[in-house]
Amino acid sequence: MAVSLLRILSRSVTAAVLAAAAVTGVAASAQADDTPSKQYLWNVDMHAGDCTMFRGATWVVVADGTAHFDGLVTSGSNNDAWLMHAQLIGAGGKYLGNIIAQEPGVDDIGRFVQNLPDKRRQYPWHIDATYNVGKLGPHGVSEVFEQLETIHLQSHC
Repeated sequence: MAVSLLRILSRSVTAAVLAAAAVTGVAASAQADDTPSKQYLWNVDMHAGDCTMFRGATWVVVADGTAHFDGLVTSGSNNDAWLMHAQLIGAGGKYLGNIIAQEPGVDDIGRFVQNLPDKRRQYPWHIDATYNVGKLGPHGVSEVFEQLETIHLQSHC
């Protein structure tokens, strides 16, 4: 199992942007139908503005072009929202593409949004998404999936 630890936090003038945070291990596995998958787990809480995404947030990227996210988010303010982009990254920091939101009517297909209306609550967040698989490699698996090493999250609140 390849293990990658990446911690790059950056801030912009208007919002805290989380470029990546403590991604642990790529756990290679297979779905029930034997389709290969890779799991990326964030082992620290991530903060942006008043918002927090708790440790344990996980993206699972499947070789068939699907991706699934599970996490738990909250905000210290009412009527807030966690906004996130997920970039697929290969060796040497090579950008492979974004995970694409499957939400109708969204103006940015790479942006995921979780509304946080009540600061007293923690909100479970499940996402089903896709990504562009590109060409098939020599093993009949997507080159994007084969090259994928980590996921960078860009988030703000």
